[in-house]
Amino acid sequence: MPVCAELGIGIVAYSPTARGLLANTDLDLDKLGSMDFRKMGGVGYVSKDGIKGVIDSFKAICVKMNVKPAVLALAWVHKMGRDLLNGAGCVPIPGTGNPKHVEENVQAVKLS
Repeated sequence: MPVCAELGIGIVAYSPTARGLLANTDLDLDKLGSMDFRKMGGVGYVSKDGIKGVIDSFKAICVKMNVKPAVLALAWVHKMGRDLLNGAGCVPIPGTGNPKHVEENVQAVKLS
């Protein structure tokens, strides 16, 4: 990121909701199947030490701010891109086929 900031280059953030992990905080991590993509390969962040604590902290912030988890995750990525990239910005790619989620994505930009 420092090089991008220095050169004024924006970043496109792939999977800003951690492949849905931050969008669905009611997900029971212990019940995910062994073939769930969030447990596999280099991703494997569900099995990382401390992830449950991170998710619980994230949920608490969402409740305090009265926003949905996906909205907060997207807003954070958008704001950090603006702040850390000297205005070049970070464009998240929150893939969805649901019109309601598109509205939430717009709310995230307004929140940031």
